Amino acid sequence: MHYPTHLPSSSGPMGMLTCRVITSATFAYPSASNAVVFVMPEVVFFGGTVPRPIVDECYQMIDASEGMLVIGSSLSVYSGLRFCRYAVDQGRPLIILNQGQTRADNFCTRKFSDTPFALMAQCADAFLKNEQEPCHG
Repeated sequence: MHYPTHLPSSSGPMGMLTCRVITSATFAYPSASNAVVFVMPEVVFFGGTVPRPIVDECYQMIDASEGMLVIGSSLSVYSGLRFCRYAVDQGRPLIILNQGQTRADNFCTRKFSDTPFALMAQCADAFLKNEQEPCHG
């Protein structure tokens, strides 16, 4: 018996992941008596390796963007920091909203140290009032 190594996911409106509700009573474990394949979720865990196709897609999205925004991350692992370095190398502004230090503090365009939620609320208010002045943190 063969098991899929890639489990498809589906996206709904706004890119939200949609999935069936599975309870412990309805979950069926695959029979793996002869299987040599591991079924893995399509996620990257903290400090894990990002698959090259996803890295390339992220670089393409940065190339198509006007800048990059980091919210609530220390960027302590390379998998996130590399995208910040790439954005800056491509001439994109890098804005950070984080209360603590990050590994990109010395090369970001601007850093706000207020709580991300407070600063985002301030920016949302400014946007809704059609203010031309940028938010201050």
